[in-house]
Amino acid sequence: LVPDGLYDMTLKKVDEDLEDGKFGKKIRFIYEAEYQGKKIELARTGYAKFSPLSKLGADLKAMGIPEGVSFDTKDLIGQKVRGFLKQTELEKDGQKWKQSVITDVLKKA
Repeated sequence: LVPDGLYDMTLKKVDEDLEDGKFGKKIRFIYEAEYQGKKIELARTGYAKFSPLSKLGADLKAMGIPEGVSFDTKDLIGQKVRGFLKQTELEKDGQKWKQSVITDVLKKA
């Protein structure tokens, strides 16, 4: 758990082996950030339809990938962005916990 704020992040992995969701194929971007000298991993999952309004579409925009351009997700590894992290309370099967989640991704300054 890290404090809310803006963090430099690097895309370390793209996981395409996810179960399809309600709206089709899902993809997970796994980023690495640093907090107090320690590396932390943060995941951001969304649908493979990269539109300007989608979560992962916003990530691609922050990486400088223009809309409608073909690319291989493996080529995204190492891309640097800034991510806004927010502590969020999650619940599943009656269990609650707090987790830092990526709420927005911006172009690295």
